[in-house]
Amino acid sequence: MIPLLIRYQQVIKFGLVGLANTGFTFALIFLLEKVLGFSYLIVNPIAYLLPTISSFYLNKKWTFKSEGQVKKEGVLFFAVIGFAWLIQYGFLYILVEKLAVDPIIGQVIGMVVFTGINFLGQKFVTFKPVN
Repeated sequence: MIPLLIRYQQVIKFGLVGLANTGFTFALIFLLEKVLGFSYLIVNPIAYLLPTISSFYLNKKWTFKSEGQVKKEGVLFFAVIGFAWLIQYGFLYILVEKLAVDPIIGQVIGMVVFTGINFLGQKFVTFKPVN
């Protein structure tokens, strides 16, 4: 069991950071969409922006233990996030508008898509180890 945890420690740490950020994101989505009545198309970008800032710092220092330049990695981090978010946003739109999925269910499914794309991009593009 321990070797398995060690082998996948980056995925686990990324998941823990993501879980905290997902909770924050989903709370914002619920508050803005269901309580305050904003459109899911406006709510989604707002709810993803705030947790993204803490995600950069935690993933740089804790998950990937990167020693790289903050400016360079920051640009790459936000580019990967932007790419993952655009894919997720398009996926969300298709689910809700074309397949009539409830917007909250669509948001949850979109989070899974976003997380997978984001992890791969951060691991292999932003915080890739220097050989």
